[in-house]
Amino acid sequence: MTKKTSPAYRASKEETIPINKLHPFSNHPFHIRHDLEFSELVDSISESGIITPIIVRPKVGVGYEVISGHRRWEACKELGIESIPARVEYIDDDEATILMVNSNIQREHVLPSEKAFAYKMRMEAMKHQGKATSSQLGTKLRTLDAMGKEVDESRNQIHRYIRLTYLIPSILQMVDDGRIAFNPAVEISYMTEEHQTWLKEEMDMCDATPSTGKTTTAYNLGIALTQQGYRVLMVDFDPQGNLSCYCGIPPEQDLEQTITELLMKVAYEKPLSHRECVYQSKRTDDSAPQVDFIPSNLRLASFELAMGTMMCREVLLKTCLEQYSSQYDYCIIDCSPSVGLLLTNALSAANEVIIPMQAQPFSVVGMSQLTNSISSVQRKINPGLHIRGVLLTMTQHTKVSEHYAHDVRAKYGRTLRVFTTEIPYNVKVQESQAFAAPTILYEPKSSSARAYVDFTQEVLGHGREEQVYERDEDARDR
Repeated sequence: MTKKTSPAYRASKEETIPINKLHPFSNHPFHIRHDLEFSELVDSISESGIITPIIVRPKVGVGYEVISGHRRWEACKELGIESIPARVEYIDDDEATILMVNSNIQREHVLPSEKAFAYKMRMEAMKHQGKATSSQLGTKLRTLDAMGKEVDESRNQIHRYIRLTYLIPSILQMVDDGRIAFNPAVEISYMTEEHQTWLKEEMDMCDATPSTGKTTTAYNLGIALTQQGYRVLMVDFDPQGNLSCYCGIPPEQDLEQTITELLMKVAYEKPLSHRECVYQSKRTDDSAPQVDFIPSNLRLASFELAMGTMMCREVLLKTCLEQYSSQYDYCIIDCSPSVGLLLTNALSAANEVIIPMQAQPFSVVGMSQLTNSISSVQRKINPGLHIRGVLLTMTQHTKVSEHYAHDVRAKYGRTLRVFTTEIPYNVKVQESQAFAAPTILYEPKSSSARAYVDFTQEVLGHGREEQVYERDEDARDR
């Protein structure tokens, strides 16, 4: 009498399987996109056939479940091919899940949501395999460590990807579309579904998404300076109107007087009245001080196109703001994020530039473009312009974040001041954005609020700024 072998331990074999006997992997996280890459795959299979067999496992009563090779399977269906070479694996659910993830995660183009759900499925499968261990937390950490070694990701990074599965579908789609960066998305995932829904509604209303913190920094700096007793004018010079939204002017409110109307008057040499286009911020609570600001909306984008044919087009904003110079101690301009005439106008009008910068590799490219624009304006238009400093935003106590923060300081610390203060990732920043409130007042005790206060002190030349000089001197000595 021979012992019956369990299907889980049977050796794999290669077969040619009819297309109609194949079924997709249950809850398969990787999507098939009919893009150029897929078209090239179809052409390749049409010319050369299937070079690498797909991987399947028997599915009782229905045929076979595809573990790896969904795109090849779909391409064959599109070509009308009736059967496909496959390697049949006799493995259980957890083994199949791990193999499915491993076979797909190294693809060249993987969406954040695909990676998030794939890692989550793989972690659950690995936990099932090691469920005899006593500590649930210990099991999770050991699972993440083991998984990290196999997929070449840190434990923390895998955990952060899995956090994306807690996002509501509409926000997760924005992450996949590139409208919300990875790190802000992770922070949003800690919000309740209700708060995420509010945030999504606010983003839709303001046509804005969490980013490097440009507008958030400008608004919090303006509020903090006002609290110190300074007279502050904030200028929204971004067509998206995010700063205006912060100050209580929603984008759907069609204002007759905005920064665009000021620019038009200057361009056509019409007189400007006293405090023209200056509004006061509208807050529902009494804790936020009122700040003077000049709003913006999408009309500014249309005006930028018209500026190309105007005389003195690079200094229109500077001329607009000259009438306010004696009325305020500080004028804060929230610039357009793109290089063009709007940015040139802002740099021409300014004395100093503060550069919010994420501790991320892609930020270096944007930094290079910005510094080139600043240098050009310094040479040709505004020789008194200088960079006040670089502000690291959205930092975290992770190896990746700390690595890039160190790189920024090492790369720019010899020629530019990098503020000692760093603005950390904090869910309270995202919540304050959802409620269009300054972080320093929305949650004063949060780490991000305290950081904005410290940053303001550096801007004023107090406290921690001395440390920056000392560090910069040390860097030059080295």
